[in-house]
Amino acid sequence: MSKVTRDFVVGGNVITLIDVEAGIEHYGRGIEKNVDMVIVVVDPTFESFLIAQKVAILCHGMEIKYYGVIINKISTNVMKLYVEQELFERGLNIYGLIKYDKELFEDGLVGASIKAGIAIEEVKKIVSN
Repeated sequence: MSKVTRDFVVGGNVITLIDVEAGIEHYGRGIEKNVDMVIVVVDPTFESFLIAQKVAILCHGMEIKYYGVIINKISTNVMKLYVEQELFERGLNIYGLIKYDKELFEDGLVGASIKAGIAIEEVKKIVSN
């Protein structure tokens, strides 16, 4: 299993972020043990909606209380409304939204350091909530 793990200490609590490849194949391999919360980053694609829904079902079966999604790469209000409706119809909690950030994409394309931009500000808002 390919994963990146980062540990943070926030207010005396330990937060571990595990970044796994898209999909559900990691569940049942131990990644879900001792997990308090699962957050799935959902891109505006039908496949991403289905994966988020499957992960929600798995979380429910494993009695993980806190599960939700962060919507990613939203470029228009119409797209935002459509994605929110799809996720609502699937019973998924939306923790936040990150708009498409052209500068972030371009930095990643050329391997440049990530600069403060729209996406970073929106992530800060989500984390503070």
